[in-house]
Amino acid sequence: MMQEIFNWKGVRCLKHELKSLQFNTELLVGVVDTYSLGTLRKNNEVASDVKYLRFESKLDFVLEKYEADINNIDMMCFPIHHVNHYYVACFNIKNTSIDLLDNYKHGDCLTTVYEGYPESRQ
Repeated sequence: MMQEIFNWKGVRCLKHELKSLQFNTELLVGVVDTYSLGTLRKNNEVASDVKYLRFESKLDFVLEKYEADINNIDMMCFPIHHVNHYYVACFNIKNTSIDLLDNYKHGDCLTTVYEGYPESRQ
């Protein structure tokens, strides 16, 4: 039997899904969804300075844990889930660019979604 460790308004996380937090494993959706709930306040917004401090401390933790030097990293990718939309923001540090890997279907207008910034590579 799968042990449920979190369930709130349809967002649930099973015990075995937490194993996806290990290094070099695919992060499962239940973990991402559960984690994202922790960033919300009652009005569903977090002050930008709080978001930045959380991000900074977690990034520092990961870099320290894996003894990684930011100067030796060419690209950092962050999975993002918003409502039913999944995408990955890849920050290319070496070439100072940002690439988005998006799950929008062909035909969706990326220039409308991203206000004309990204280019579609289909």
